[in-house]
Amino acid sequence: MSTFTTVITSYLTKISRPYHITAALIFLVVGLLLYWPYLGMMPEGAHVWPQTDRLSLAINFYDFGFDFWHPRTSSFESIGGITGVEFPIQPYIASLGGLVFGRQNILTVFRLLDGLMALLGFWYLFRIVFERTGSFVAGLVPGTFLLTAPTYLFYALSTLPDPFSFSLTFIAFYYWLQYFDASDNFRDLLRAFAILILASLIKTTCTLHLGAVAGITVLYALFEPARFTQRQRIQLLSILGLGVALLAGFYVHNAHLNAEYQSQQFLAKPMPPDGVETWHEYLRVFRETWRYEYITRVEYDVLFVCVLICLAGAYKSWQQFPRVIMLLLASLAIAPLFYQLMGAQLAVHDYYIICSFLPPMIICLILALLLITTTLRKRKWIHIGITVGLLLLSGSFIYTSFGQLAGRMSDYHPPASVGYTHRWMRGGAALLKRAGVPHEAHVLVLGDYSPNMALTFFDRRGRIMATYLPDTKLAAIVEYASAFGLEYVIMKTESYALLAQEHTALLEAFEPVIEQPVVVLRVRHPEKIAW
Repeated sequence: MSTFTTVITSYLTKISRPYHITAALIFLVVGLLLYWPYLGMMPEGAHVWPQTDRLSLAINFYDFGFDFWHPRTSSFESIGGITGVEFPIQPYIASLGGLVFGRQNILTVFRLLDGLMALLGFWYLFRIVFERTGSFVAGLVPGTFLLTAPTYLFYALSTLPDPFSFSLTFIAFYYWLQYFDASDNFRDLLRAFAILILASLIKTTCTLHLGAVAGITVLYALFEPARFTQRQRIQLLSILGLGVALLAGFYVHNAHLNAEYQSQQFLAKPMPPDGVETWHEYLRVFRETWRYEYITRVEYDVLFVCVLICLAGAYKSWQQFPRVIMLLLASLAIAPLFYQLMGAQLAVHDYYIICSFLPPMIICLILALLLITTTLRKRKWIHIGITVGLLLLSGSFIYTSFGQLAGRMSDYHPPASVGYTHRWMRGGAALLKRAGVPHEAHVLVLGDYSPNMALTFFDRRGRIMATYLPDTKLAAIVEYASAFGLEYVIMKTESYALLAQEHTALLEAFEPVIEQPVVVLRVRHPEKIAW
């Protein structure tokens, strides 16, 4: 441990506790004010499809006896809805919350869980900076930076695993840095790898971060033989081996579920780019849609300044913060590697950047903060000026976050909102309940593509049919419903109007239950099949 680190650690040991508590309270209060209005709201904004897929997992864990090893959704596109999926600990915990707060509050528990994990991640980012600089204000910046980054801010309260795993990854980075920079406590290193393994199970992208940190640690073991005892080497290899076994084992388990139950509901394979055309398409979509959804204009400017600071202080940062430099270089290498693995999906899914492109941005920001706060500590007036500037920056980030989140949650947020297809489904569950449609009834939803979106909004199990009315004939709809034992058909009023020419035949096959604001028809003679 360097003399610099020893002095800073000794100093911060005396003063850190009230600052840690204050930072936690700040993030908690801001988080409550920011997220509270949306905790009970059904999935909204961009990518409602994957949000409802994850929510459907939680609801069906609750409805089907909490069988963790056989997760299922509401869609009968797989046998019984059973499907392989990345380690579903979030939906499982949310479903357990239903035992305490009721089934109707599973989504609220889900959002609360994700929001608290995001805030915990902010707190650990604060600790990484504060415990190396003694600057409380500088420690707040990484968390507030994420709070105003539209993509992260929005999905941190969704049901997706990406922000959850992102937080776990940086919590693991904290303990890894703590071992090398401050504590020399081997348990911190083991704790870091245990958390990284969990993050990798929840979101496969984080396996890249696990591999990078493991590689750096193994290099330390090779080039600094005295750092680890023989017993510690065995423990280190054991936890890494356990991690590989868990990841491989769960991959095989998911492959088995997908094959056994004929499921393709969750992507379970790489989607590499198809040549340079994929890159050009991504750049086009980035410019037109995602540029200021990933992060804001101000954040791009802040990152530009951070890059300049890191380049100017490269030598000093290597002397004082070598492990942070190593994490930065590793994360920079991971970004293009991720593109090679999943580039074909990147233009469509903005949340893919959370565990791939966002980590190097945050580490660069952290390194710049470490450099400017430690370098200018002795220059009183400059130090005060920078502190005030960082405080104003954090304040502006927090202020901006409220508008950013409201925009992402609203119906009008172009260009992303042009593709929203869930509007007509809102209030669907209450509508069916008032109409007396049994909760256990199996339904067919017309005109949708997502396997679980409409089924989740209407809170029923069944199938969807991506119809092209009026080209899709009534006979095909009747045959489809009959083949799968579906008792009700749900559609938009616009779709119902397109079937007007077949109205007589329609009434022979179906009995209208609701005709406004959506159409619900009961199949007169459904063929029952067992699921």
